[in-house]
Amino acid sequence: MQAAAVAVDTESNSLYAYQEQVCLVQFSTPEANYLVDPLALKREGMEILAPLFSAPQIEKIFHAAEYDLICLSRDFGFQFNNVFDTMWAATVLGWSEVGLSSILSLMFNVHLNKRYQQANWGMRPLPMKYLEYAIQDTHYLIPLSQELKKQLRQTQRLELFQEDCTHLTRINGTKDPQFNEFQSAKQHAAKKAQAYQFSRRQTAVLQELYLFRLKIARQYNQPVYRILPEKALLSLASCLPRDRHALQQCPELSSKLIRKFGDGLIQTIQRGLQTPPSEVELPSQKTIQDERVQKRYEALKRWRKNQALQMGVKSDVVLPKHLLEVLSHHQPANIEDLHLLMKEYPYRANLFGSAIFQILSHS
Repeated sequence: MQAAAVAVDTESNSLYAYQEQVCLVQFSTPEANYLVDPLALKREGMEILAPLFSAPQIEKIFHAAEYDLICLSRDFGFQFNNVFDTMWAATVLGWSEVGLSSILSLMFNVHLNKRYQQANWGMRPLPMKYLEYAIQDTHYLIPLSQELKKQLRQTQRLELFQEDCTHLTRINGTKDPQFNEFQSAKQHAAKKAQAYQFSRRQTAVLQELYLFRLKIARQYNQPVYRILPEKALLSLASCLPRDRHALQQCPELSSKLIRKFGDGLIQTIQRGLQTPPSEVELPSQKTIQDERVQKRYEALKRWRKNQALQMGVKSDVVLPKHLLEVLSHHQPANIEDLHLLMKEYPYRANLFGSAIFQILSHS
């Protein structure tokens, strides 16, 4: 592809697989639409697209880019340059409706059929109606980006927007090597148990049920919610049934689930009941923040909200939340120190630096 701009979208099978993967990649140029099948090409065949995504001279236009970039990075190791996110552009402009369907309806009088949004994109062959639907997601993005870019210039927000797109290109879809999905499941269960005011015994059972569901999901290559809904796990941890008759009394557990997983659920509950209270994992406790950090955070948050109201945008447009948290942990000695803290956001440092420095200096 030699076009100056290329619209891109992806379709994944997150609703149908334990480990989702990109199942279709759509491209549009001003002249044509293209569909690429990663399941046929596999990772090795997809490598031909790496130069396109990394090329600084070719603009890659996405709508809601973050998820697509994470998936493309995770599955194929792609790196990115020159990304334009039409959803974020609309957000920076202060539009109230930023979904693609709403924007296309407003701008081009085009009405997308949402029927296939939750389709199984991993099936092969894909029906023609799926392919026709998929290409609509990129077909209008280039003219849309041109209009958005014009409005960003008119409102003097283009540099602000481009700063965020530059930050998007640093996305890395690789999992943290320290990440442990079983440990993560236990922590999620512990937080749920705390929210439902479960006893330690119930918490232990809920954690075992989460681990049981995770193992079955991996075995069947299905999303965890398709194995056992969370409300069923919470019901089981609340009722603590010891046999099949007791299982049938749990309101959230269907007869089909009992037939399929009944024996495993009873064994899992028994295992949880036998866990010594001292070994029950509790939710990770956040370290108590320094009072000065909390004071700076709240002051920055108030300023951000007021600035966003003046600009007619969401607060994240003024300062992303993660930057707000970073800044609140510091009290820079001078404006140069502040610019170092904000080195990934130089435009915001120049635009808002003086106000932020005053807040951090007096909080």
